[in-house]
Amino acid sequence: MKLICINVCIIILMFQGLNGQSKLNQTLIQSKNLKTAFRQTQHDSITTRLRYESAVKNEDTSLVFWSALIMAAHHSHLPIYESKAYKYLGDIYYFRNQRLLALKAYDSSLSVLNNHDLYTELLHRLLQIIDKHIYYNNFKLALKEAYRGLQLSEWTKNKEWVANFEAKLGTIYFYTKEFDKALEKHLKALHIYESLNIKPQIVSALCDVGSDYSNKLDTLKSNFYYLRTKTYLNVLEPSIHTIEICKAITTAYIMDKKYDSANYYIQIAYRFSDSLKLEKSKVSVLFLLTLLNFNNGKNEKAKQYALAGLVLAKRIKFNFQIPQMADILKQIYLIEKNYPAAMAAYELFISTSDSLSNEKNRREVLQKQYEHDIEKTASTNRVLTQENQIQALKLQTNQYLLISLLIFLGLAILIAYLFIRQNKLKSIQQNMILEQRLRRLQMNPHFIFNALQAIQNFILKNESRLAIKYMSAFASITRHVLENSRLEYITIKKELLLIENYLQLQSMRFVNRFEYLIDIDEAIDIDSVVIPPMLSQPFIENAVEHGLKGVTDNGKIWIIFQLLDHQLCIKIIDNGFGMHAQNSANLPHQSLAIEITKERIALMNKKEKTTASFEIEEAFPLENERKGVRVNLRLPIMQ
Repeated sequence: MKLICINVCIIILMFQGLNGQSKLNQTLIQSKNLKTAFRQTQHDSITTRLRYESAVKNEDTSLVFWSALIMAAHHSHLPIYESKAYKYLGDIYYFRNQRLLALKAYDSSLSVLNNHDLYTELLHRLLQIIDKHIYYNNFKLALKEAYRGLQLSEWTKNKEWVANFEAKLGTIYFYTKEFDKALEKHLKALHIYESLNIKPQIVSALCDVGSDYSNKLDTLKSNFYYLRTKTYLNVLEPSIHTIEICKAITTAYIMDKKYDSANYYIQIAYRFSDSLKLEKSKVSVLFLLTLLNFNNGKNEKAKQYALAGLVLAKRIKFNFQIPQMADILKQIYLIEKNYPAAMAAYELFISTSDSLSNEKNRREVLQKQYEHDIEKTASTNRVLTQENQIQALKLQTNQYLLISLLIFLGLAILIAYLFIRQNKLKSIQQNMILEQRLRRLQMNPHFIFNALQAIQNFILKNESRLAIKYMSAFASITRHVLENSRLEYITIKKELLLIENYLQLQSMRFVNRFEYLIDIDEAIDIDSVVIPPMLSQPFIENAVEHGLKGVTDNGKIWIIFQLLDHQLCIKIIDNGFGMHAQNSANLPHQSLAIEITKERIALMNKKEKTTASFEIEEAFPLENERKGVRVNLRLPIMQ
């Protein structure tokens, strides 16, 4: 912070504050008494400011010092520095994995600013805290704070801050893989930045929109936005924005297979990230160098860059791109027939992917625990209030006491009866859940057996690259299947992800045999409506394996989710040769999976008291040959 020093006395105070900093830090580290630390931090407002700046510069992580500094800032009526100190304290707790304390410190940081109506500083602090939540995959809280910042920005009518929070919302949706929402938010931010002509933010927004289109597999639009950043390359001073421009241009040229041009710009990014000592940017630059050389057939160089990137990423604990570099290393080692190294790279890919996923799950559990603690405290307070009221009634009259005891006895008998009855119902329900799980576990070997047969066919045909690609994709979908099989219900969104991955796998297996379309009714909330896992998959598998058997061209599969008569209707349709061509008089292939599905639906109806059902019929009865098959699944709407 810039201090305006007018007289010599203030200059002397600043000089003394800086000279005494090392002694103060040593004293605070040794001191176990917060009051002592507070007295040493309390001299005046200028000293408090200087101590904050010096502590940040020296990366002081003493909890006692920061707690004392918070008290000093509060005593000196410096709400901005009190808020900053709370925020820094929250960062320390975060790095020490004390998440609940970190969240409380962040809340205090925001409350201080809110109580003093310091809206600009509050918006700035919100952005800092949101970045911290994103870094630790705490997307639920990040989203909450981002919408809070957006609302405040709109209220203050500050367009730049509105754009900042729209961009931050887009980033959150990007990390949660909701690319349509991410694109919508990033485009809004881009339009505002362009209207205000804020060049660095325009560059960031262009890169964000390009990434959104890339993940939506729209290469043409992705490259268009990436290459638009080139306009600002010679306009901005060397900074992280310059590196982002070079990375965006490199990505576009890699997708266009213009490897020489890509190499020119990524080398510029490498030099800037090195000279500016931006280690996180350097990791992403090393990944792009790895990808560039691997796509260009220069596997040895790609391997060198990947290994350097992994070393740097592990050192600074920046794990986001480790799985991507490990995956490329695995492919290089397989080409070199260095199978032990390939296995080690694959294990690194799995372990880092798992760690990111587990870290996210752990944070969600901590958040639930935090909410539970608050609710528990409120519940305890309510109980204490009730006990005080009962005590007051006892003092007033013995008659009320007698009535209260009689009521209590009656309630105790009623609760005991309900408890015994609840235990019986719970035992019956647990038996049903166990039986449902057994049915789902029967489904997994059936699916895995078919997939392994496909891999075996690739190997027998000496199509090793396809076999490796199929095996990698198969590993991913198998993990989803095994994870979902432990759950009684999953959201439609998760089921759609499994269906999409499965049909992509089958498209690789049966090249040019069929096309597929997944259509979702807009009235269905795929994030909240739940269904039993892998309920539709056996019918989709039946359509691919048997419904389109013998079809050599124009094969089609439709998967449709609709709301009909207050029920969820799932339709699986193929345009194959129909039921009569599948060695059955009435129904298509009576696979084990379909038999298990019948039993699962029967158990669900019994447990949930629902009327779920499915039927199989000809899809196009008026056609001469390709009559096809239609499966209609009807399920209750559950959330």
